[in-house]
Amino acid sequence: LVVDVPQGEDTPYVFQGTVYTRVRSDSSIADAETMRIMVENRASQPERWERRASSGLGIENLDVDLIGEVVQRAQEKRGCRFASPDDPEAVLNELGLTRFGQFTNAADVLFGRQVAIRHPQTRVRAVRYESSKRNRFIAEQLFEGLLLTLLGMVMAFFQRHVSISSDFESGSLTRATRPQYPWNSLREGLVNAFAHRDYASFSGGVTASVYPDRIKIRNSGRLPKGISAESLRRE
Repeated sequence: LVVDVPQGEDTPYVFQGTVYTRVRSDSSIADAETMRIMVENRASQPERWERRASSGLGIENLDVDLIGEVVQRAQEKRGCRFASPDDPEAVLNELGLTRFGQFTNAADVLFGRQVAIRHPQTRVRAVRYESSKRNRFIAEQLFEGLLLTLLGMVMAFFQRHVSISSDFESGSLTRATRPQYPWNSLREGLVNAFAHRDYASFSGGVTASVYPDRIKIRNSGRLPKGISAESLRRE
C-alpha cells in the first residue's frame, strides 16, 4: 500500500512548537536558513482566493439556519463533532472558513446571503436549446444564491427539461419511467463544475446547456497541466 501525500502550500508547518522538513523518509528540524526560504517563498505566492477575507462580511450576512442544517447533517451522516455546534461563528472557524477573525470568500460562497452581488461569478446560467445548433433556445434561467441552493435549482431545471420515457413492464400494470440521463450522473457533473470552477475570476460562472441529444455542463476551470480532455477518455 502506497500513500502519496503532495507537498502543502502553507509552509512552514509547526508541530508542538517546532518546524520540521521532510525529505523522502527522513524528518528533521528545520534550520534557520530553511525556515527563511520557506517564509520568503510563501510571501511571494498570492494567497488562494477562497482563503482571503471577504471585506465587510459579518455574521448578519450569512445564512445561520443553513449553517445549523449543515452541522446537523454532518453529525448525523458523517459522524463529525464540533466543539460548539450551536455557535455559527465557532463552527465556521473549525471548518477553516475564517481568517484572522474575518469570514473568508469561501464562507461567503457557501453561506452568504445575496452572495451574487459581491461575487457575480457564483451565478449559474441554464439553457434549453431547441436544436443541436444553439440557434434558438426554448428556456433560459440565471440562478444565483448559496452554493447548496444552486445545486437544487439547476437539478430542478434538468428535471423540467430532460426527456422522460414511460412504458409498462411485461406482465405488470405499473408504469416505469426513465429519464434520458441518470439523475445521479447529472448531479455529479454539477458538483464537479461547482467545486472546480475558477472562483477568483469574475467570469467564473457555470453554464448548463440541455440539447435534444446531449447535455453540456461547463465551468471556467482548467484541467491540470499535462492533462487534456482526450486523455480523460483513455482507459
